[in-house]
Amino acid sequence: MFQDGCHSRQSDEGARQAEDAFYGKYKFLDRTKHAVDVGQFSQAFKSTNPALAQDDLLAMVAAAIQGKHGLVMPTAAPGAPPAPQQPAIPSFVPARPGTAVRVTPEAEGPYAGLGRDHD
Repeated sequence: MFQDGCHSRQSDEGARQAEDAFYGKYKFLDRTKHAVDVGQFSQAFKSTNPALAQDDLLAMVAAAIQGKHGLVMPTAAPGAPPAPQQPAIPSFVPARPGTAVRVTPEAEGPYAGLGRDHD
């Protein structure tokens, strides 16, 4: 009886440490608001794939909760350098008036007349 209680206390402490590590890693999640979802998603993901690694499981749970509640993960710390921006795609610029456009006609294929009305 004592061993069961001691084992239970140790597993509770281990679970608490795992939760603290999870919420420390994913700071955009709130323990009071998302604890039920964390339990449900982790149980569902673990039951469907028992060989899933712990880090992968935690990442999947965080992503599922993020999607369910529409949360946005913070990008960087305030003092961190900004992420490099992608080069801007040039916007569409129409042709200038008076520009000649050369059109090269293509040879018709053997099925080119199928869509036409020959009557």
